[in-house]
Amino acid sequence: MFHYKTNGVTLLEIIIAAMIVAIALIPVLSSIQYGNKATVKVNNYSKAERLAQELIEECKHIPVRVYYKDYNALVADKWEVVNEQYFPKTKEVLNDFGKTLKSFSWKAELKVVKPSEIIREIWIRVAMAWKEGDSNVVTRELRLANAIYNPEAD
Repeated sequence: MFHYKTNGVTLLEIIIAAMIVAIALIPVLSSIQYGNKATVKVNNYSKAERLAQELIEECKHIPVRVYYKDYNALVADKWEVVNEQYFPKTKEVLNDFGKTLKSFSWKAELKVVKPSEIIREIWIRVAMAWKEGDSNVVTRELRLANAIYNPEAD
């Protein structure tokens, strides 16, 4: 009788083991890819929110008398584009951020609340929209608003 050595591994066993490992890794790799996309999405939202807040904060440091000069004739409850000279630092960073995304757009608007001739509040709102990765991806949007209170109104 012939006795075969059973100490070795056949090529067929190696191929079957490799296929099992490959099939097991497919869900793991796809979850890593999904995690990476989610991380990019969250990072972009976070940066957009931070930039919108920086724009608003930069506008808060403009004296109210400047708003009087530029927007005193503004009708109450009407939104107007914010003068870009109010936020030069943030505008530069916004433009750089937009270069990293597809079809990035943003708009900063304000409206004054003046129950009489004195501006009581200045509302500033920022809207942003962008796409990430493929052009088939849904457009991401962010909207943020805040008010500047005029202490001289009281």
